[in-house]
Amino acid sequence: MSEESSLTLSREDLEHRLRNLLSLAEIGADVNLRDLREPYIQLGYGQDGVLIRGEGLTAYNDLVFDLAESALVGGGFQPEGIENLLTGACALAAREGPDAAIARFFERFYAGTQTWMVIGRFQGWTPDRDFAFGRCQISQSSNDLFDAQTMSSWDQPPFISTTVEAKDQKSAEVIAADRFEEAEAILALSDLFRSRPIRPLVTRLGQGAATFSSGRHGRFLASSAVNSEAEGRDLPALTPEYQVLSAAAALPFGDRPDWPKRVIGAARWISRAMSTTWHSEALSASMSALECILIEGMHQHRKGREIGGKVTALYVLRGFEPPTQRDWLEDLYKRRNDVIREGASLTEDLDVARVLELTKAVVRWAVHHLNPYHRVPNEPCLTYGDVFDSKRHRDLFGEEE
Repeated sequence: MSEESSLTLSREDLEHRLRNLLSLAEIGADVNLRDLREPYIQLGYGQDGVLIRGEGLTAYNDLVFDLAESALVGGGFQPEGIENLLTGACALAAREGPDAAIARFFERFYAGTQTWMVIGRFQGWTPDRDFAFGRCQISQSSNDLFDAQTMSSWDQPPFISTTVEAKDQKSAEVIAADRFEEAEAILALSDLFRSRPIRPLVTRLGQGAATFSSGRHGRFLASSAVNSEAEGRDLPALTPEYQVLSAAAALPFGDRPDWPKRVIGAARWISRAMSTTWHSEALSASMSALECILIEGMHQHRKGREIGGKVTALYVLRGFEPPTQRDWLEDLYKRRNDVIREGASLTEDLDVARVLELTKAVVRWAVHHLNPYHRVPNEPCLTYGDVFDSKRHRDLFGEEE
């Protein structure tokens, strides 16, 4: 963090507040902690032990609040990182005095970002090859990531990794988790047969025999996203539409083209809908995914009817007539608003399952528009207008527009 940080607290003001905190911290306090009836922080014991309570704890918490910054915007510090710096300063002050403690704090606080590598288990199956997606790398081996001893308990590939710039470990993990979730959500769109997870269950009818279900943990098969025939041949690792999505995911949010950005947002929403067992959340997330794809702007009116009309123009479920499905979707959109605003609980699990199937179909339709070969000239759709202003789609959606 440079001294020209977005923080409004100047270096002089920060030093003043740090000295105030260090003066309030009780060094070598002879206090029986069992007798304390107030919140406190205890660092070490004995002559060099530090107790922070009362006004000292208030000063400490105020500094944590004022100094923490967004990990996704500027790389942190996260509150946990500031806490580590402050407690370290208090502990050092007990041994070497406040000047040394403040100097060490400033050295670390103004040091700027550092480079971190974060690795996790990839929540899907892929062809037996490594490939990059967005700002992440999916690997079949940990050999190039960490040493064998570090990874001894991580022996089930594939792995997902990313390199981030952050000011503390927690911020690095926040950034990496966001990238991992985004990459996995997009790649999961390629699984045509993915279903919602089922918890492990033991079920018994009356006094009959018990049935055991091991459940599913929501892993997906990145089937149509990864070119399984590319290895050993002069072919790209990703199929054309996922090359476009990967390129968009590698950009900061504000630099992403409109249509890939919408598809990425819809992918993350549908991932939420697929992973939850709460039907109210699944409906809310499904409708949010449909909004990403089908609604041009936030100020558009009658969004439920617009969604119902456009979805029905694309797909009609078995057992529905188009007018019936359109009205049904509009009603579900209104009930989704009740779920969000009033805490209503949705009990129609079959309706949610049907909406989810429609949502998956619409999002895959949206992904198809990123394939450069889906139209002439051979180039992907990059804006909402590219998709909906074509003659074919004006004719298809004209009644609702």
